[in-house]
Amino acid sequence: MSEYETAVRDLVEEYAAAMRAADADRLASCHLPGAEVFDLAPPLRRSFDAEGMRAWFAGHGGGPLGYELRDLTVAAGPDTGYAHCLTRMHAPGFEMWFRVSYGVRRVAGRWLIAHVHESTPFHMDGSYAAATGLTPE
Repeated sequence: MSEYETAVRDLVEEYAAAMRAADADRLASCHLPGAEVFDLAPPLRRSFDAEGMRAWFAGHGGGPLGYELRDLTVAAGPDTGYAHCLTRMHAPGFEMWFRVSYGVRRVAGRWLIAHVHESTPFHMDGSYAAATGLTPE
């Protein structure tokens, strides 16, 4: 693994640690200002919002959140990279696996997330319901 890939992997692991700690400020420090987020909650797209994350964390009691990465794959060069993985998020009464992709940039020597895309598949049986009960094979 190259030094760039290691640095991007470390950034994604820090992002996951911030999610587990329910720490919006720590999560914000992983993002470029104005980072574009396509996450699971509406709207379809937005900029990263630390206050919104703080409110979301508080809605789960403000305590730690289960957040697990699986099959993290990273590719990176000197200034840009991407990563993708399967992610399990859980809290009391809630659990789901979903897919995450990260677009990252190195700015002033520091790797930061420029774009996050989270998705969950949907059933193509006519119900179009989100397939939130899936688990990795």
